[in-house]
Amino acid sequence: MAVFTRDKAVLISFLTGGHFMTHVLIAAYPALALLVADELDFTSKTQILSLITFTGIIYGTGSLLTGYLSDRRDPLAMVTIGLIISTVAAFGIAASINYWMLVLFFGLLGAGLSFYHPAGLSFISKVFGAKHRGKALGVNGLGGDIGLVVSPVITAAIATQLGWRMAYVIWGLLGLVFVGYAVVLFGTKVLRAEANGGGANGDAAAPSNGRARVRGRLDMAAMEVEERVGPTSKADYWKGMRLLLTSAVMIVITITVFRGLLFHGMTEPLPTYLAQEKGLAEDQGAAVLIAGTLTSLMYLVGAFAEPIGGWIKDRYNAKAPLVVTNVICALAAIMLLSVGSFTLVAVAMMVFGFSFFMSMAVINALVADVTPPEVRATFYGVSFFTRDGIGFIAPFLVGVLADATGTFSTAYWMVAAFGLLTAADAMFLRQEKKAPAVTGE
Repeated sequence: MAVFTRDKAVLISFLTGGHFMTHVLIAAYPALALLVADELDFTSKTQILSLITFTGIIYGTGSLLTGYLSDRRDPLAMVTIGLIISTVAAFGIAASINYWMLVLFFGLLGAGLSFYHPAGLSFISKVFGAKHRGKALGVNGLGGDIGLVVSPVITAAIATQLGWRMAYVIWGLLGLVFVGYAVVLFGTKVLRAEANGGGANGDAAAPSNGRARVRGRLDMAAMEVEERVGPTSKADYWKGMRLLLTSAVMIVITITVFRGLLFHGMTEPLPTYLAQEKGLAEDQGAAVLIAGTLTSLMYLVGAFAEPIGGWIKDRYNAKAPLVVTNVICALAAIMLLSVGSFTLVAVAMMVFGFSFFMSMAVINALVADVTPPEVRATFYGVSFFTRDGIGFIAPFLVGVLADATGTFSTAYWMVAAFGLLTAADAMFLRQEKKAPAVTGE
């Protein structure tokens, strides 16, 4: 069976676009936080970083609900609804005139962003199956990583030239483009969370008369898939939930907690840290732009690493790459603190980006390996709650420690410790086995 048929390539293009927008919008604020803070008179690092922590907690916590809905409803519709909510939030952020309006619309943004990962990643894992899901998730991850790459530098460039509000307007307009693409591919029904029209592999949602229902220009019913992709019945859903009570699932949950604290503790405060404490430029606007560019460079290196991680996972296993890459992440965080030259700062950031993102497709595929397809979106929701709902506490902690000590140094030692804890936890992984399907497929 071909890894990427024409229809699967088109499907991946849409889902990768949704992944791209998710990461663009989550990475935009850190790049212009100082400009927002200056205009609206924020008074501390804690207040500056509280917005991204609030967004992230809503983003991660919302994944619990959207994961459940994506198992019980049409995951493609869930991705599209998330795009719509996120786009509305971007325009709302652009129109905000005070801190509390930002809190409102950043909360809405977090809610919208919470849709993509449970719905999109679980759907990809089912369409491509255990043999190829690492590669497919690596390609999809590349799209998300490109969003992280372009967001800081483009957001900073727009903000310094046209104002930070215009950056959100432009990203909102791009969000509308992807919503339109969804309608073209799947029809207007994708705007409502109905049952999935795909009848592949005995999908219970197929029309009773046996005729494939074409949605837009992409016929999901005719697509050959590896695992059941339709909505899960209530009985099968709860059977699948009971199958999640395994030691492998518990280990994956704790790994995602520490990975989330590592990633968000490192990356969200990074532009502010670089601009304020690494002497990038005397002018704040120039420092913001340089910090955004360096952050984009870190993500660019990571983007090339994620497909490599997916290939390694499909060919070998998850344990070794998770242990090695997270140890390297911890060392990179320590290196960032210990060096002063522009070149070595950039090297430390690139090492972190390459190592962390190499393991991204590994952990995403591992989540699918240990969960039945009937409840996979739910468990992706759990894993993104533990990674992001809990992990986004880290920027707030970094802000508090930086305010208390007058420097980011203490906080980044904490971040390095999260990397070592992730590696230690991964040591308990055993050779992963595919979780059984509830229906015996």
